Amino acid sequence: QDPELDTLVDNIEHLASQGKLYTDQDRRFHTRLLEPLDNHLYLHLTEAFWAIHTLTVPLLDAPKLEDLTSTAKAHRAMLHAARTGNIPAYHQAITQHYTPLLAVLT
Repeated sequence: QDPELDTLVDNIEHLASQGKLYTDQDRRFHTRLLEPLDNHLYLHLTEAFWAIHTLTVPLLDAPKLEDLTSTAKAHRAMLHAARTGNIPAYHQAITQHYTPLLAVLT
């Protein structure tokens, strides 16, 4: 029930609606979701992923405007699913979140 997560999702959606990148907000969202788990290895792996992601995505000519919007919506869905404990919905939101990245990589 962390209000910072709501603020981050609101900012992500707002930036996406303007066609702007929201890398910092996205990174903070995922980090904030993981912090209560007290799993340092998972947090470090996520940080490593973000370092690679931040460096490589611009080289892949990504993201497209529709990907920004889709991924922004996925953040709202992840947050809702996490709060309600709906694991299948959370998995679906994660899949929606990473679909544009997977499409660029394949």
